Amino acid sequence: MTPRRWTVWLFVWIGWTLMGGPGRAQDVSARLQAAWQAFKEARFEDTLRLAQAVLKSDGLNEAARIEALALQAYASVALGRFSTAEERFRAILQLQPAWTPPGEVASPRVLRVFEQARQTSEAERSLWRSLLARWTEAVRRDDWVEAQEVWRQVEQTTWRHPEVRHQVEALGSVWTSAWNELAHFQRAVRDMILIPATPAAVVGVGPTSRQVALQAFYMDAFPVTWERYAAVAQAHGRTVTYPPDRARHPVAQVTWDEAQAFCAWEGKTLPTAEQWEYAARGPQALQFPWGRSFDPARCNTKESRHDSTTPVDAYPNGRSPFGVWDLCGNVWEWTATAAPDGKRVVKGGSFREGKDRALNYESRSWAPDTRRDDLGFRCVLPADGIVRIRERLLTEAQKLSEGRPFQAP
Repeated sequence: MTPRRWTVWLFVWIGWTLMGGPGRAQDVSARLQAAWQAFKEARFEDTLRLAQAVLKSDGLNEAARIEALALQAYASVALGRFSTAEERFRAILQLQPAWTPPGEVASPRVLRVFEQARQTSEAERSLWRSLLARWTEAVRRDDWVEAQEVWRQVEQTTWRHPEVRHQVEALGSVWTSAWNELAHFQRAVRDMILIPATPAAVVGVGPTSRQVALQAFYMDAFPVTWERYAAVAQAHGRTVTYPPDRARHPVAQVTWDEAQAFCAWEGKTLPTAEQWEYAARGPQALQFPWGRSFDPARCNTKESRHDSTTPVDAYPNGRSPFGVWDLCGNVWEWTATAAPDGKRVVKGGSFREGKDRALNYESRSWAPDTRRDDLGFRCVLPADGIVRIRERLLTEAQKLSEGRPFQAP
């Protein structure tokens, strides 16, 4: 034979070997025959062992898998291991829901165990579908307390059906990860207010007014206080001192870079000027957070005659339509928006400024390194974190409701 022919035959032989050749199917058939022979001879432990060897075979087709599972079920019934037999019958029903034991092995005990497995399978699948639907609806509503309560019921249930057990484990892994993310996110937004998305937030006034689209975001309910600023700074190796009676006053004397760094420490950012203004004005585009007329009893501006900062929660009647506090007066607030000259836009007025400076749409711009005793800030956080968690969970639930591919044991 020529070298070229030898090369061709070598490649043919290698390919045939990699595909398994005829030997693999013959091995499975021989093992099944041996398992049946052991069963007929009442060697039930050998039956279990030989059938398990079949189940471990590569490329096993469905018919052979069902036959091996059935042999294990019959042998388990004979050995009095009814729970194992039920599990094997449930695995078969997952592959072929209409399957029943053939007449030659359908003894009363086998049929009784099989019927129990069938009824248990149907009951478990019905219960799982019900709990999955309740859990999915709770997630869709962002009702995380209800979702967690439903999942506790799932965890407290003993699932015997292989498919259901597989799905519970699969979704449970995703849920645990998402729940940890959710807990972290909820801690981050604990003292924040959700500002809903809008396609047309009004910013500015008169001829210069315009409409902008904004995604939903969370905003600090209050300006960052001395107490909060010092605690976070200390956690990052910095010491910040302040008079004890100013703990709940807005922090001041902070540059733009320091404000931005603080927000970054908390995984947040400074608000843009548009975000800040919409949070203050609301959908009605108000002049002041509480309405269209100035009221010195609702804020700390020059007209209030405090001549200093006040606690951030001193004016509950001065909240914006979304419930955000202290957006009018007390201290100017840095924003993330750059002015045309490279300075940074500040908004809100202060205790040193009159009411005209405290209008929601008014702003000034200062150099980023500015420090003032009437200049502070607050942080924002995009709301899409919760959306991503919700969508991931709903996607996984949808996969399960449509029937995720399952490999029987």
